[in-house]
Amino acid sequence: MEITSYRSLAAEGKSEAVIKKSRFLGYAAPIESEAQALAFIEDLHKAHPLSSAIAYGYMAGMRQNIQRFSDSGEPSGTAGMPILDVFKQKELTNVVCAVVRYYGGIQLGAGGLTRAFSGTAAQAIAQAGIAVWQLSYKIGLHLDYGIWGSAENYLQHSPFRVLHTDFGQDVYLEVLLRAQEEALFTAKMRDMTSGGAQPQRLDTLYWPWDILE
Repeated sequence: MEITSYRSLAAEGKSEAVIKKSRFLGYAAPIESEAQALAFIEDLHKAHPLSSAIAYGYMAGMRQNIQRFSDSGEPSGTAGMPILDVFKQKELTNVVCAVVRYYGGIQLGAGGLTRAFSGTAAQAIAQAGIAVWQLSYKIGLHLDYGIWGSAENYLQHSPFRVLHTDFGQDVYLEVLLRAQEEALFTAKMRDMTSGGAQPQRLDTLYWPWDILE
């Protein structure tokens, strides 16, 4: 059975904190696969070659529910797992977050490290925002110029999102809509064109339609 929605980040987010002279940089992003999470982490290693640690956690795959984390040399349980715990508190999936640490010379202790890594991760997630990603379709459609004015007005006041418009021999549209809206959209377009419109599904994807916080 196809999953129709899930909670993840609305966009990428960043945060920064200085705690007892150590600098903590948080980076969070929505992902669609474990490969994307690993690429995100690899890019941070390239961007911060002199950091003392890059701890991370990610959750990927709505069915497989892949969960991975790394303390990156910090005491066990003080870095990666606290990041995962933030995901679980927010009920997120398909998400990655890494916290880069530049050591400032003062020990924070296990409790201090846990608070630093989880707090920095939580701030990056808050900056990114949380959204409901819904199963969606990209639809392609050709319309005659004679109907375009009415169709444009309808689309401007509809829940659908026009991604692309091309004016050639006719008007070609690419429209994004929630999966449950496909029948409504198809019926409306065919009604407006007296049955002439032939909407075609171009792609299936998830899209962050509803921003929660």
